[in-house]
Amino acid sequence: MAEIGSKEKEVKKQGLSEWVRENPIKDTMCWEKAASNQLKAFFEMRSPILGSVDCTYEYVAEHYGPFVVGTHTSKSILLPVVEIVSPEGIVFTIRHNFHDYKVSVNSPNFVPNSFGDLFNPTDIPCFFEGFPKDRIYKSYVENPSKFSVAFYHTWKVFTFLWLVCRHPT
Repeated sequence: MAEIGSKEKEVKKQGLSEWVRENPIKDTMCWEKAASNQLKAFFEMRSPILGSVDCTYEYVAEHYGPFVVGTHTSKSILLPVVEIVSPEGIVFTIRHNFHDYKVSVNSPNFVPNSFGDLFNPTDIPCFFEGFPKDRIYKSYVENPSKFSVAFYHTWKVFTFLWLVCRHPT
């Protein structure tokens, strides 16, 4: 079963841009560049989720995210756990800790398995540092509309997000 305990304090849900302004990464940190790239990637993850939504940046930021819903510390750097919501109401909760990504999906509909060998649908990942407890789910096979997965490569996360959002409803 997934690890539940985060030692980080609960955070209020807020936009990632605001969170970054309030929690700057010190440029003296060895992992500062990697952490900054991680934050940029969270913004870029909106593309496979939103596709070509025709609205302003402000509207996207207010309605779809990314929103910070938790925090964790890795390499002595405070990092966010983010939520991005698709126009269809699929809620993605994502964190990266310089080693792997954890992604939880909460979809109003069954998500068809079009993932090939992107991940093992029977795996139950663990170590969800900073995740709200109610965002840690079981494997895809146990509930194909509410599940958690782990990835070790950024391109796999982007591919996964795109596939989930392109399934027929």
